[in-house]
Amino acid sequence: MADLAAKIMVGTGNSALTNNWQSFRHFHEAIKLRFGDQSSSIEDDAISSRSHLEHALAYDPFNWIARFNLALALCKDNQPRTALEHFKILEDVFTAVWRHSSAQDQMLGTGEGISFCREDHVAFKSVLRHVVDHPECPFLVLYNRAIALASLRRSEERKGAIQILDEIGSLMNGENTSPLQYPYNEIVRKLNHRSRTELALYDDTEGIRALTGQINNLCLREQEYHWRSLQAARAVSLTALARVHMRR
Repeated sequence: MADLAAKIMVGTGNSALTNNWQSFRHFHEAIKLRFGDQSSSIEDDAISSRSHLEHALAYDPFNWIARFNLALALCKDNQPRTALEHFKILEDVFTAVWRHSSAQDQMLGTGEGISFCREDHVAFKSVLRHVVDHPECPFLVLYNRAIALASLRRSEERKGAIQILDEIGSLMNGENTSPLQYPYNEIVRKLNHRSRTELALYDDTEGIRALTGQINNLCLREQEYHWRSLQAARAVSLTALARVHMRR
């Protein structure tokens, strides 16, 4: 029945993930194991979830959400180098999508229009929509690449991780220029203040401590007016700071 449901979903064009029903099926099985009720051990579920993600990519290498989740699973399984290969593929996809989106905007400005690259493939359109709606997503991939780099032993790789985290943390400044490479230096212009603040929470200890200080230094009247939002922001920043200390 589940196979039939997957075939119907994909066959009727209601899947925004993939146009392969087997890939769709395995991805959803992986998510069910990760977030469902733990009927078996967590370790067994993690292994099964990773296996389903690998099958999802075997049926459709363009299933980018499955690839992202597989990279995260590999990081948890202490296989950062393999995870880095998947993050690199995802970054290449985001670069291609952003380049296409920019070219499309320019062509539309001249009235000529431009056709979708690989318009027969649902994955490309899915990534394009996702980057437009959630421009912070490529930065999350970049952040996780930094975490994978940080777990490696070579000093230059760890330095690269610190540089990436510093650059992500600098987004809080609100400037539309960024030391990050293409396409991140252009995508940053699409980030709103909330996205910049959330990304800053992924930065190092000093960046989070500075953000916590900004929250605490709000005047009493403003604190009272925005009390619920203020408490939520303070809780998030303190939790992020605690996580940094735990990792150290």
